[in-house]
Amino acid sequence: VQFAATLRSIWSEMIAALNHGNPLAAGYRLTGEAQAYFMPVFDTLNAKMPQIMASLSDLRLVEATCDVAEFLVTRTIDGEPNAYFVHFMRDGDGVWRVAGM
Repeated sequence: VQFAATLRSIWSEMIAALNHGNPLAAGYRLTGEAQAYFMPVFDTLNAKMPQIMASLSDLRLVEATCDVAEFLVTRTIDGEPNAYFVHFMRDGDGVWRVAGM
């Protein structure tokens, strides 16, 4: 339970940074590889991020190991529910970060 709460906190910090128009701060919650992929997306969608982030459900833990965790979020688009996996991993420095979504 504490483990999942810790990862949800990392996710919440990233969402808060995106909602405040600070993609750079959000990027600190991503692994290096995820930063390379998502930072351009965050920059492009910066003005729409509060609306996008508000449409996501809470994270639900699906599966976890010592170094990887998989969560699920949902978002309704055009009346249709969509499910998205959010992956966390322990980065090279031992810190948990978002590795993919």
